Amino acid sequence: MLISLLKYHLFGGEAPTLPNSKETWADLLILSKKHGVTALVYDALEAYFRANPAPKPPREMLAQLATHSSTIESDNKRRELALIHFSKRLFGEKGIKTTVIKGSSLARLYPNPLHRECGDNDIYLGSHAATADHWVMSLEIKVDTKDPRHSSFVFENAEFENHAYLLYPTRVGDTTDEPDWQTTPWPKQEALCRLIPEQEALFLASHLEHHAMFFDEELALGKILDWALLLQSGELDYHAFNQIKKGTAIDRFADLLTQYCVATFAIPAPDGYNPLSQPTFLAFPTLFLSPHPRHKAALVRVWRRGGRYLRYNKEYKEIFGESPFARFYLRNVLQALKQLVTFQHRESRSESLR
Repeated sequence: MLISLLKYHLFGGEAPTLPNSKETWADLLILSKKHGVTALVYDALEAYFRANPAPKPPREMLAQLATHSSTIESDNKRRELALIHFSKRLFGEKGIKTTVIKGSSLARLYPNPLHRECGDNDIYLGSHAATADHWVMSLEIKVDTKDPRHSSFVFENAEFENHAYLLYPTRVGDTTDEPDWQTTPWPKQEALCRLIPEQEALFLASHLEHHAMFFDEELALGKILDWALLLQSGELDYHAFNQIKKGTAIDRFADLLTQYCVATFAIPAPDGYNPLSQPTFLAFPTLFLSPHPRHKAALVRVWRRGGRYLRYNKEYKEIFGESPFARFYLRNVLQALKQLVTFQHRESRSESLR
């Protein structure tokens, strides 16, 4: 029912049949929060009740949805205002434009951008990341630089992640992971910009795959909607995207994600995408949508992961072009080593700037 509601609201799907059961409505509210789509569900129900006579959910549930949606909207307004203030100050004092990734950038794809849930401001400053960190510190703001990919700080009560690089290294000594990131202007904001759609898709797919594969995280519906709406927007040239993702670790994963969105939300298949085999497509929910809860014992985690790798070895190989054991265990160690080197280099650079 959750997917049906969102399909109806965002993709012009058929009106779903709503339940009479109070328990089912309660389950819907729980799932909406879990998948980060509460405000979208509220919008869908409002649209539905305007057009269809139907049994409405319990009044207390509607009140919870309305309250939660209002909170999401207020939080997004506060976060985006902090983003605008930050970018204007950084541009005015250092001449550095702020590239927005995820969050506010993807929110443009939604009917109400303020109803896409977002926890922080993800920005990419690349080679200027350390300079920006130093500037933030000069404002007497604490900057956490423990993560080699990005620093973290709070500006005007909004959390920021300042990314020095975006992709995830996969080969020893490979320094060519990062492409030449290209941006497009932000409407009415001189100090802001975002990635071009094809590169935005490259980063988004890489981010989703990394968290699913390396952290065994479920791909939440809210994240999948980002991909589906990007496909439907008409902004993404899939032929150009194929050239950008060709040879990367997420080449076929991106196609599989597209395949799932096309089937689930009944959106037009983009010209140029290549679907994977039916067995791999059918395995997508098991591999990426319903992982085991993370067990406290490392041995149990290894056992569970190993069993899944053995059972779906063929499907994993079609997606990644290599054994899942190599993809996870070997790459995990190599990535950790590369991140350590990058972190030490970044710390040295920050010290020199101080």
